[in-house]
Amino acid sequence: MRDELSGVSPACAGIDPPGVIGVHWRLSNAHVVPHICDELAARGPYRPDQVPVKPHPWCRCFTVPAMEPVDHFAERPRAWANDPMSQPDIEEWYQRYRAFLEPVRRFRGLQVPGAADGQERFWADRAYRGRLLADLYRALQSGDKAATRAAIQSIDNAVVYALERAGLPRGPVADVIVASPAEEPSLQGAAGVKQPECRIMINSFRVKRAIEGLIDLDDVLRTWIHESIHARQPFSAGWSGGYGPYPGYEEGMVDGLARILVRRLTGFRVAYDHPYDNYVNAMTGFARALGMKPEDLMRRLWIQPIGLVRAELERVIEENIGYPLAHAHSGWFNELYLLLSRAFERGAQDRKARSPVYWKLSMDRVLQGFKANPPRER
Repeated sequence: MRDELSGVSPACAGIDPPGVIGVHWRLSNAHVVPHICDELAARGPYRPDQVPVKPHPWCRCFTVPAMEPVDHFAERPRAWANDPMSQPDIEEWYQRYRAFLEPVRRFRGLQVPGAADGQERFWADRAYRGRLLADLYRALQSGDKAATRAAIQSIDNAVVYALERAGLPRGPVADVIVASPAEEPSLQGAAGVKQPECRIMINSFRVKRAIEGLIDLDDVLRTWIHESIHARQPFSAGWSGGYGPYPGYEEGMVDGLARILVRRLTGFRVAYDHPYDNYVNAMTGFARALGMKPEDLMRRLWIQPIGLVRAELERVIEENIGYPLAHAHSGWFNELYLLLSRAFERGAQDRKARSPVYWKLSMDRVLQGFKANPPRER
């Protein structure tokens, strides 16, 4: 079972989606002595048809996508939207999975909006945003499906545009739906959801509360952006095994970026106690301990799909201490994972949020321990 879950295979879009040029072999933290797996890790990346098989029983090493440069790939969906045959790999992927992603056709022309002036106005003019959100609410109340679809697309255009301008493009989605928890049970207790089958769901009750003035309308857009950041790539294979007990790796990065982007676009700040505060504060504090701007760390983690963010954070820590965690002193290794568990476990949502300073000082202590106790020469 472990061997079958440790590869990379996007759960909702098939193998080798556009932008993936191969895989890197990553060492498990269980490796404490040099091994054949070290050689495999040193040789990558591997083309899809050359991925090594597990070299020994109970191998816990894993693979992660080797992506083409983000700056290069970010332009290719735009070219594909205008001329599908200009990007044959994207077109081939789309044609192969169009039966599963049939609703993408409705959004295909919206992934890269052309009406830049309208999108700029959306983010510059709060009253205009309010009118479009009110249009959506009225359409939902009337039950007019065509009007609802048009209203969703108007707002989604602006969200996709903002993400692209920020260098955080959304990947293909099957649909964007605004519905109540009664209509979509996955929304029970959630402001929004990005489902494994590539649908973005927004809770209509939040739209209603915004129209009634009970929450800020830009908080609804923060949720929309949040779920769209989740949709940057298909989920990795076995993603739920890590996300379930430790959702904070993904949610701390995603909500951190969503807050930064919405604040930059509209000035809105989350001024209430939010379940993800601990996650965002931990990600912020850890970034500062690692000598990085929080947004820079989050953007680096954003490159990985859901399920592989934790492994990328561990690589950042290894770069900081100068050696693999697999070779670290066991006492400080355990200290690190206790700290990461407290920060990103599911139960952190229910605890009073610690400040970024607390998390920075905690990570500072662990990093200093690693650096003061380097591995012995082999």
